[in-house]
Amino acid sequence: MHRTSKVDQVITWLLVVGVVLQELVTIGKLLLSAWNVRMHPVDIPFFEKWRGLRNCNLINFCLRYNLYYWSLADIKSRLFDKVDRTFKVNEILTKNIFDYLLAKSCTGKNGMNFAIMESGLKSIEWTKHVEFHQSILTWHIATNLCYHGIDDVETVKDKVDNSRKISDYMLYLLIMQRHMLPIGRGVITAPATFTETSKLLRDLKAESDNVREACEKLMQFDKEGKRVRPDSALFDGCSLACALINEMETVRRWEFLEAMWIEILGYAATQCRPEQHAQQLRKGGEFLSQIWLLMAYLGLIEQFHLHSSSSKDHSTHHHINEQGNNDERIQTPEDRTGEGEVNDIEEEIP
Repeated sequence: MHRTSKVDQVITWLLVVGVVLQELVTIGKLLLSAWNVRMHPVDIPFFEKWRGLRNCNLINFCLRYNLYYWSLADIKSRLFDKVDRTFKVNEILTKNIFDYLLAKSCTGKNGMNFAIMESGLKSIEWTKHVEFHQSILTWHIATNLCYHGIDDVETVKDKVDNSRKISDYMLYLLIMQRHMLPIGRGVITAPATFTETSKLLRDLKAESDNVREACEKLMQFDKEGKRVRPDSALFDGCSLACALINEMETVRRWEFLEAMWIEILGYAATQCRPEQHAQQLRKGGEFLSQIWLLMAYLGLIEQFHLHSSSSKDHSTHHHINEQGNNDERIQTPEDRTGEGEVNDIEEEIP
């Protein structure tokens, strides 16, 4: 009979104990995970250790740097310098996102077009036909103008904060993580919009330290009808803000804006390729990937893909809603090669 040495026995037991402890830790994490608590997202937040939302605000950016011409590299370099400044992902934001998506999973009524139709405003229905990347810029500008156009923020503070956080985060994704969004014209429209906004702010003699006054002057831009480009996201954003301010009372307006930004966030999450989400999760996770996981848990991804496939026979425009077809959009050379560049930058971010 073969007799093992005491050293071998000790090593074997250490390995067994190590495996058992590892399994117990895994089980403990699963039991304490928010995915195991569907109806109580606040008690155990589903973004438990989230580091914060990276962000980019177009108007603040243009006032601060005031370049005569913006390239995508200019925006990225300056945004990279301030990338450590993040919004806190608090319980109010996570709860509102969770509750909204949970309600959508029960009703099956998903998408930006549906939210726009629910608003009842005929004057903003044109936004349903805006290309997705440009729609991010348009709604971002409109959200900022609406924010600086209200006097009593406290009555809608939570809705305002949530809308602005998601708005600035989506613009950050458009600039720094465009490979995670549906293919679009962001490589062209983003620098053009930054350039156009900077030029207009200079023409209006807007002061760099007075964002509210700058937004008030931009609101006059819509009334004067000075359109620099036929597909101007700045002009569209100003027009959209005027319609929302003039036709919606404050509380309803911010309820609608919060809903729109959650729809935009959800649409972007479902259209990003799963391997991109997996890559981000290996590096600590992107907020968009956390939304994707939540939507998968709630069964919303299948609904969005079902709507997406059914739109191929009905839409000839590049819609921004749940019926958008990503393959219809033109993929730019930078979209095809930029993914690696963005990942390299991301690796350097602390």
